Amino acid sequence: GGLVVSAVAERVGAEGSSGRVCAGHTGKNCNSLDIAKLMNLSDAARTCVVMAALPDLIEARGRWILGEDVDAQALAEETKIYESKELAHTQKLAKMKQEGDADGDENTKKRKEGWRQK
Repeated sequence: GGLVVSAVAERVGAEGSSGRVCAGHTGKNCNSLDIAKLMNLSDAARTCVVMAALPDLIEARGRWILGEDVDAQALAEETKIYESKELAHTQKLAKMKQEGDADGDENTKKRKEGWRQK
């Protein structure tokens, strides 16, 4: 799984290339690609890997053959996901600001009392 995908990504995702590696899986959850974290891959190689459920790809191909605009449907689904993530992020920042946690800056952590720098 992950070793083969990483090896292919290293070659396909070379700097300046626009290739993609699709790691297909048959179940609901993707196979583990943890080994890729241990390899010294470039940012370009890491970002060229996409994961997809094979049954979904086969279904989309069937709908495409029938003339459906699967690209527009995928874009609509991705837009919904993006909007829900943005809403959750905005709500999280508002809650942090309300609780007085670093003026809504989620990256700032308060130090415990008695903590000192080494």
